[in-house]
Amino acid sequence: MQSFFAAELAYLSAFCRAEPVEGGVRLRDDGIPDLYAHNLTYFAGAPSAPQLLRACAQEMRFRRAEGMPFLNLTVEGRAPKLPCAAMRTVYDYFVLREEIRAPRPDLAVLPLTPALCAQALAFDLDVNGRDYGRDFIRRRFVRRREVYLSGRVQHLLGYHAGRVVSVCDLFLCGTYAKIEDFDVSPRHQRQGFGRAMLAELIRRARRLGAETIYLVTDDADTAKEMYKKSGFVQAAQKEEILLPVSLDRAAPAAGAASGWRGSARGR
Repeated sequence: MQSFFAAELAYLSAFCRAEPVEGGVRLRDDGIPDLYAHNLTYFAGAPSAPQLLRACAQEMRFRRAEGMPFLNLTVEGRAPKLPCAAMRTVYDYFVLREEIRAPRPDLAVLPLTPALCAQALAFDLDVNGRDYGRDFIRRRFVRRREVYLSGRVQHLLGYHAGRVVSVCDLFLCGTYAKIEDFDVSPRHQRQGFGRAMLAELIRRARRLGAETIYLVTDDADTAKEMYKKSGFVQAAQKEEILLPVSLDRAAPAAGAASGWRGSARGR
C-alpha cells in the first residue's frame, strides 16, 4: 500500500537531491539552500528518543560541514522531545472524503507556460513578498519554475476577469495526488474562488487516476477551515523540528533559536 511518506518523498525529489540515511532520507536543494522545506532529513516513521538524538547529532555534523545555518528533522507521526532548543511544527494530512462543486464557473484555470511566468511571479510577489522578502520569492520562483515547466509538478493559475486570483500546485504519485502551495489573492478571498480552484484540481487529479487526494496544513494555515468545509478530513500527522546549527561547533544553547528563523526561509 502506498503511503504519504512515499508521495511526499517523490514530491520533494522533484526539487531536491536525495540520499538514504538510517530510517529515512536526506534531501538538499542546491538551487535554494536557505529554503528549509527543501533541505531536511526526513524519517519514514517516528524514531525513538535515542534514535532521534543520534540522528540529530549526525545531521548536525553534516549540516555544519556544509555551512548550513539550520537543521530540519521531519518525521512521519509525532517525534519524541529533544532536550536542546527547537522550533516544532505539527502538520496535519487532510484527505478528500467527498467531491465538491465549483461555486465559481467564471474561474479559468490554466497551467503555467513560459508566457505566463511573469504573471505568476507578480502574483507570488504580491501575495508573499512582504512575509518572505521579495528577493527570496524571486529566487524561489526561479527554482520552482524549472520543475513546473518540466512537467514534474503542475503549477496552475486561476484567472478571473483576466487577472490571476489563485495559484496551486498539483503533484501525482501513483494513486496519490498532492495539493500544495495553495494561494488566493487577499482581495479575492471569501468569494468562492478558493473552492472553485480546489474543485478544478480535484477534477484534474481524478482524471489522471488519483484515488487519494491530500494536502498538508498546520494551525497557522488560514485556509484550513475552507479545506474542512470542502470535504477534507484529517488522516495523519507529521512533525517538523527546526534547530539552529552552531557553526562554531558549540552545542545549541537554550533560546539560541530566538531571531534565527528568518535566516532560514520558509515554505
